[in-house]
Amino acid sequence: MADAIRMAGDPDRALKMEEDVLPEIERVLGRDHASTLILMQNIAVTLNMLGYRERAKQSATRTLDLKTATLGPDHPETLSCQLTLARIAYDSGNYHDARNQYEKVYSLMARAVGPNKVMTYLARHGLASTLQELGDNKQALKHFKELNEAQKRYLGFDHPSTLNSQHWIGITLADMRNLHAAESIYREVLESFQRVCGFDSNEALSTESRLALCLDGMGRHKEARLIRERMLDSRRCCAQGPEDAKTLSARAALANHLHALGRYQEAQQVYERTFEARRRLLGSEHPYTMWSQHALGDNLVAMGYYEKAMANYSEALGHAHGL
Repeated sequence: MADAIRMAGDPDRALKMEEDVLPEIERVLGRDHASTLILMQNIAVTLNMLGYRERAKQSATRTLDLKTATLGPDHPETLSCQLTLARIAYDSGNYHDARNQYEKVYSLMARAVGPNKVMTYLARHGLASTLQELGDNKQALKHFKELNEAQKRYLGFDHPSTLNSQHWIGITLADMRNLHAAESIYREVLESFQRVCGFDSNEALSTESRLALCLDGMGRHKEARLIRERMLDSRRCCAQGPEDAKTLSARAALANHLHALGRYQEAQQVYERTFEARRRLLGSEHPYTMWSQHALGDNLVAMGYYEKAMANYSEALGHAHGL
């Protein structure tokens, strides 16, 4: 149940459910039971999604120690927990640590469960993404291309994971300033995502945003603007509804989109609504609330309201440091 809620875009509610049920699961089944360990790892995943990196790392480390003692170091469930720790390191910006962890778990996964299993694909994707963040685009591109070819063979050309790795080939090519090749990849992936996942899916919208950035990089600003204008209705549609986590995330994306179009006054209204809703629902020190306040500051800078922007930056920074 909590897994479904998390994947539906409401990790706060999922975390509450997971943490509420964990003591009872431990009492009934024991701390070393497989179901208990899976729930503990899920809590670490949810904490990481919410931006609570240190808590997520502590939770995943405790779970890894228990899984190693109970199942052994090379058991797939143990390796899955190592993969979670690598992702936490990546999301924390500790890319050297993440690379070491991903290299280790990818090698172990390939040997323990085989090179063409979903968990092995995830480990290799994480390694490639980390190499890209470290500036080693040549090696990142090699991993993404080999991964994509394997996924095409074993998962199919239109599988979302196959399309995602192809999307990342485009991102890496763009980082290498091979913009014409990146554009070709983005257009191919966009057509597939729209067909497989829907025109208003996060996957399609994300790829379309990347395509617009790519076109801007080639000086084709009119084409990029037309794409962004066309996306507005989709963004607006996703941002409607009750003030739950999924709607607020869509609303933040809409504000970012308006900002990219230079429509700062409209963006300001959406940024303010999103920030106020998150502060009311999640609290001032929640990572999503602080991110919203920082984005609000960026938009104020674009409008020339520097003092108001600094006030927002300072308040967000104070909450980040617990001041």
